[in-house]
Amino acid sequence: MCSTGICTCDPNILLQNELLLCTLLRTGVLWRHLEPIPGASDTVKKLKKLGKNVLFVTNNSTKSRKDYCIKFSQLGFEVKESEIISTAYVAALYLHECNFKGKVYLVGSKGIADELDNFGIQHTEVGVSILL
Repeated sequence: MCSTGICTCDPNILLQNELLLCTLLRTGVLWRHLEPIPGASDTVKKLKKLGKNVLFVTNNSTKSRKDYCIKFSQLGFEVKESEIISTAYVAALYLHECNFKGKVYLVGSKGIADELDNFGIQHTEVGVSILL
């Protein structure tokens, strides 16, 4: 990203190529603190209007994909849950695809618990009394 926070490129490149854009969800990429970076939501809209697939990827497991959708909406972005890939979601999806039938001992955040719940995977409560 350029220093102004707004970058341009030749739109013909976007039109000629089938682009799968992945952007990392961290402060300074699409938003800074609780404010969207100027032009970020418009850029996402334009890419989608051009028929491009846009995915948002994060290693932050404190929020579920549903929670991220709410945050995106509050910041003026139009994002579907299916466009978000988080470590919490991928972990729950993996267990689901492995047909996991046990109970997960969860040492993690509410975001992971929510994603496990979405797949009907049993787990302990968020947090532990003591961990050595």
